[in-house]
Amino acid sequence: MGYTNGMSDAKCKRCNKPPKKTFRTSQRASTGLIRGLCTPCYAWAHSKGLLDEVGDPPRRGENSALRAMGSRQPHRDGYVTIKTDSGIVMEHRVVMEGMLGRKLVKGETVHHKNGQRDDNRPENLELWFNQPYGQRIPDLVAYLAEYHAEALMTALQDKVTADQ
Repeated sequence: MGYTNGMSDAKCKRCNKPPKKTFRTSQRASTGLIRGLCTPCYAWAHSKGLLDEVGDPPRRGENSALRAMGSRQPHRDGYVTIKTDSGIVMEHRVVMEGMLGRKLVKGETVHHKNGQRDDNRPENLELWFNQPYGQRIPDLVAYLAEYHAEALMTALQDKVTADQ
């Protein structure tokens, strides 16, 4: 029998045999199984289109084909992704393309005026060409005045007091 890395108790859900070999990859690091199946059973189920019936459910983000069309999901960078006909894309880009009535071209980026990456309201987005990182000062001040007026006033009063 092959190297099992001490995981001989893990067995395939279809053939009930332990995996022949355990590889150190993200999908099979602990058991040697992919979605609860050994390599031959996984290949068989995948080729027959029975993977969802035979194997374990995919891990989060493992198979974008299972996401519903139009579904929204947060991205690790704070942006929101959405599933479209062309795949998984950033929602702010889809919103801007809808506003423009065309696809974005090379060099065009979408800027969030208030700096909140998950705020994809059309009034919060603007099209930039070769966008620098960060926010424009007037946009940041306007955002703070609208949503954090009390904290802004306190900070300004503290600054005036410290300067005197």
